[in-house]
Amino acid sequence: PAPAPAPAPAPAPAPGVSCTATVSGNALVLNWTDGFGSANIRRNGSWQSAPGNVATTTIAGGANDGADFVVRLRIDGAVVDTPCVRGGAAPAPAPCTVSGNNQNVVVSWTVAADSVNVRENNSWRVQAPNGTSSVSLSGNVDSNWVIITRTAGAAASTISCS
Repeated sequence: PAPAPAPAPAPAPAPGVSCTATVSGNALVLNWTDGFGSANIRRNGSWQSAPGNVATTTIAGGANDGADFVVRLRIDGAVVDTPCVRGGAAPAPAPCTVSGNNQNVVVSWTVAADSVNVRENNSWRVQAPNGTSSVSLSGNVDSNWVIITRTAGAAASTISCS
C-alpha cells in the first residue's frame, strides 16, 4: 500500500493585532493595528460600535467608567478579538486651575516660568513670588482668571485658568 499523504501545513498565524486605550479628557481613545479591514468594538462583551476601516475610535465618557473594550476584526475568515489595554496615563493636569469659593480663591499652575502675573477679569491682581506654583487671594472663583508667564528669551504667554 502507498504511504498516507502528509498532512496539510497549518495555516500561518494571523498577523499580530494590538489595541491600546488612552484617556483624552473624559473620553477613551482606542487605537489598534491597522490594515485588517472593518472593525467592531465591543464593550463589556456587548456590541458598542462599528467604526469601519479605520484604526482608531473615540468612546465618549469612557475614560473613567472601568469598562473593558475589545476590537473585533475578521482576519483570513477568522474572528479575532483583541482586548484594548488601558495604557494611557491620566490626562496631564490643566496648566492653570482655580479653586475655592467667592471669598478665598487659589490659582495654581503647572508651567515653569521666571515670573507669573495673575489677572482677574483683565485686572492685574498679583505677581507670584519666584518658585511658587499657586497663590491664595480674595476674589470670585467664577471670574475670568488668567496667568501671564514670562521666561527669559521668550515672549510672554497668557494662559486661561479653569
